[in-house]
Amino acid sequence: MATAVEEVSLEERVPAKLDTEAVDAFAEVEGSDKQARDVITKPAPAAPAAPAPAQDMAPKSSDIFMLARQQNFTVATKLLEAYPSLWSARDEDGHSLLHWAALVGNKDFVTLALSRGIPVDACASNLQTPLMWAVLRGHTATARILLEEKADMRIRDSLGATALIISIQHACYQSMLLLMHRGDKRAMVADTDKNGCTPGHWGAYKGDLTALKLLEYFGADLLVLDNQGMQPLHRAVFGSQGQVVEHLMDRKADPMVRNLDGKNCIDIAESQHDLSMQALFKRLLKAKGKNTDSSSNVVMDESSSSTSADKGAKEKKQGEHVEEKRSEHTDEKKSGATQAKVQASPVVPASEQAVTDKKSTQSADVDTKLAALKTENERLKQEKERLAKQLQAQELERQNEKLAKEKEELEKKVQSKTSDGDKKNQSDAPAAHGFGASPSAAPPKLKLHKSLKKHLG
Repeated sequence: MATAVEEVSLEERVPAKLDTEAVDAFAEVEGSDKQARDVITKPAPAAPAAPAPAQDMAPKSSDIFMLARQQNFTVATKLLEAYPSLWSARDEDGHSLLHWAALVGNKDFVTLALSRGIPVDACASNLQTPLMWAVLRGHTATARILLEEKADMRIRDSLGATALIISIQHACYQSMLLLMHRGDKRAMVADTDKNGCTPGHWGAYKGDLTALKLLEYFGADLLVLDNQGMQPLHRAVFGSQGQVVEHLMDRKADPMVRNLDGKNCIDIAESQHDLSMQALFKRLLKAKGKNTDSSSNVVMDESSSSTSADKGAKEKKQGEHVEEKRSEHTDEKKSGATQAKVQASPVVPASEQAVTDKKSTQSADVDTKLAALKTENERLKQEKERLAKQLQAQELERQNEKLAKEKEELEKKVQSKTSDGDKKNQSDAPAAHGFGASPSAAPPKLKLHKSLKKHLG
């Protein structure tokens, strides 16, 4: 068997027709002239049958996924038909071919992949499904095909996000409407991720007013708290979304609600050094404070009127009670009524008196609470003014210190320049006197001119 194999290999390497010199050269290379001549002079063997395709010639799964990423689904389909076992392949992140077809919205390949047995809810390593990839890019036609194959709309990925949350994260409103039309609206708008954030939290964080309005239309609760005790309003502050903050405060969102860290929306804005958000809250709370003051005045007026009415009713009932007692006492003297009647007669006035006392106590409590709230409000205003003045004083002090330092630096520069000028004048003085002239003396040329004029005149 070894000799036969060697012969075949030699036949493959030697041309069909060789002259003597070529045979000699070939034999010399192979190491034996005689062996080479024997091989060449032997008749050529019959051509072997065509071998089956080698196993290493089959395409790899990575090749198929490369074609899918390049959207070359025509070539990918031909290879998959030749090697159908590759339909079940996954890429390095666990995505199926159905994922990649859904991502680019190739309806034909999606339909073909489903017919070849790829599960409609095939989950990748991060638990995302082909439906999530379809809604991510807004491919509603592809998403409809998946939904018709009973794709689960409420599956959560590794971060707890549903298909609806992912469509909001990427502002795909058509995908949102499709999902809301096909699924359970109330359940889907209440779904939460692993942090307890609803689609409303994500819409607020992304600053997507359109998404928030759609969610509100479908009955979403925009005041619900997540696992950190935050409303969508808090998430909007984290995202610096001013328009969403105004929209949510118009929907009764309270910026003073504190999360589990004890921070309200204003604290969050300050911790992020978001000056625009701080100014926005100052403006909105100022407007809200005016409304609150006016409403509190109304409440105070109503409470005072109700208190005066209660007092009038109390006095009236007390007067009736006294009159009843007098009449009862007179009747006892005149008719000698029995003792049971005397004991029973004051029962009704006593219950009325208890009710009156209770009402007066409640009104007094209301007055006390209102007074306490008013006092606390005044105290907070004074504290705010004091802190503002203190901050202003500190700022002025810092500016004064800065100015003082700048003044010292300028004085040092002036002194250094003055001392340099004095040294220069001292160094120049001997040279000036060497010429027999002081700084105030007239030039020698001028004196010579005058003497010549005198001599000539």
